[in-house]
Amino acid sequence: VQTADQTRNKCKQENGLDIRHIIIAVLASIMFFVMRDRDEAQLNKQIKQQQKASRDIEHVQTADQTRNKCKQENGLDIRHGNVEEGLHAARAVHLSRLPMGPINDLLVRFGFIDAPIELLRSKTVARGVVIFIQTWMWYGSTMITLISGILGISPEIFESAEVDGANRVQTFFYITMPNIKTILLFTLVTSLIGGLNMFDIPRLFQDGKPDDATLTTSLFIYKQAFSGSYMYNRAAAASMVMFLIIAVLAAMMFFVMRDKDEAKLNKQIRQQQKAYAKKMKAGKENASC
Repeated sequence: VQTADQTRNKCKQENGLDIRHIIIAVLASIMFFVMRDRDEAQLNKQIKQQQKASRDIEHVQTADQTRNKCKQENGLDIRHGNVEEGLHAARAVHLSRLPMGPINDLLVRFGFIDAPIELLRSKTVARGVVIFIQTWMWYGSTMITLISGILGISPEIFESAEVDGANRVQTFFYITMPNIKTILLFTLVTSLIGGLNMFDIPRLFQDGKPDDATLTTSLFIYKQAFSGSYMYNRAAAASMVMFLIIAVLAAMMFFVMRDKDEAKLNKQIRQQQKAYAKKMKAGKENASC
């Protein structure tokens, strides 16, 4: 054992190593890693990604220059070549080196596509994403309101309908819907106002792009008033137009979802009152004669 210790110490002295130095170096490395500036590390990571993207673009440009040079040397003109195929190929090479989202990743992994697709450049996809986010945000609140209205209906009404022989469809249209008509009207009007006033999702998603496909009225007003244009008159006019649209559509909803039986009864009462007033007026004229 002593001989082994002496040999180990001799090796350490020759190599200039000590186990304590190694432990201290490891602990110091761990402390440096834990106490590092994370913002600076993230900034360095972004800089590296931008440099990598710049190198990819330079590679694509170099390839285009080489291709054009070859075409010129062979007596070809770039205008006569298939420019669209070259642009699509360069874009595919550039996109293949960019980080992919989960949808593109799955499509590429399962072999449905060869290169990532710029989904958000499509107007239909952008609008669908905005619709999905808005629906996902307010679906729960709307369902809670409607379910609360349905649970507020007396169970005796449903039992009476079942005794009278009504099926589920008849029960829904003749009992459930009339009893939650007020709550349904409230939900529709608030959803209409919230949808027309939607601002945060298009603003944060793509700021109304691509090609103003997700541009809403509120976002248009904001851009006209506060985002460079400073055209307050146009923003005010657009606000008034939006107010009129909301008022007209809300009035149409109130008219369509009114209680028709009650409206008919009120109409009959007014007709009777009018006939009674005419009869009383005719009686007074006859008495005066």
